[in-house]
Amino acid sequence: MPATLPPGDGPLIVLSAAATALARIVGVLIAGAGRGVIWKPAPRAAASAHLLMRALGPVSGMRLAMVQGDHATGALLAGQGGLVWLSRAPCPLVVNDPATAPLPQ
Repeated sequence: MPATLPPGDGPLIVLSAAATALARIVGVLIAGAGRGVIWKPAPRAAASAHLLMRALGPVSGMRLAMVQGDHATGALLAGQGGLVWLSRAPCPLVVNDPATAPLPQ
């Protein structure tokens, strides 16, 4: 399934839960790289996130960045670009915003 991204041309903020399939994350990062992406993975996914960024970073045209942190970090990032929430659970940061609806996994 192709990645569904928010409309617009600006950068994307990608927040992902620990249980999100790695293939889904990769699809969104690759699809959004042209716009620029800041990805904040769940803290429990830090090791796999670092490995993924080591592989994708050099081939992304310097358009992918990763930030580690907690929910507070995610909340600070959420207003900085088009938000992509990768989880089956509701987004804990923004209530009643259709842009944060869980994406199909």
